[in-house]
Amino acid sequence: MQLRDRFISESMPFIMKSLHKILKRHIDIKNDEEFSIGLSAFNEAIDHYDLYRKGDFYRYSYIMIKHRIIDYLRSTKRNGKTIPFSSIEDNEYFDQRYLTSNINNQYEIVELKEDILILQQNLMEFGITWDDLINNSPMHRDTRRLCIRIAKEILENEDLYTKFINTKKIPRSQLVERLKIHRRTIENHRIFIIAICLILKSNQDELKAFPIHFEERGNSL
Repeated sequence: MQLRDRFISESMPFIMKSLHKILKRHIDIKNDEEFSIGLSAFNEAIDHYDLYRKGDFYRYSYIMIKHRIIDYLRSTKRNGKTIPFSSIEDNEYFDQRYLTSNINNQYEIVELKEDILILQQNLMEFGITWDDLINNSPMHRDTRRLCIRIAKEILENEDLYTKFINTKKIPRSQLVERLKIHRRTIENHRIFIIAICLILKSNQDELKAFPIHFEERGNSL
């Protein structure tokens, strides 16, 4: 629950800006019912957004907020007129693909965000930034599979893993001998191998799923 609360707190400027854009007036947090409705709608967006579908979460949550605000205005008729849902449908496509049909498949976007932050911190201990990882991830499927194999070799051997953690370096010589691979392969993909080691050794189940899925299906991470 702390992760959700922190994410909502960090997103408060977005919520307020969305309400201002929809209602075209200043929002009083303490006195306006619309604020409570907008906050509730953002919470609802977190619950129902399907991260495995392509789409921007904030765009989706904006549409959810607008949808709920219009519901509220229609029910209270505060402005003395009915606001049709076509105002959403004409300008904002409410894409049902972003919703999951099975509650068991719902995924907390907050948890993945936290996992990525933890991974970023762990990478920094090895002198690696998030941009470094993005810019140095291998493009070819076979290369990625080989990197995962190297990472697993490190994790499954206590001596190799201890050396990896203590020195913050990949034990190249031992790996070259054990796996019969070129030293340059390890050097060229050092950053990606380190990241895979950190992911697989962590308790970050959502991040772990990416290399596992890649090994099984051969898709990109």
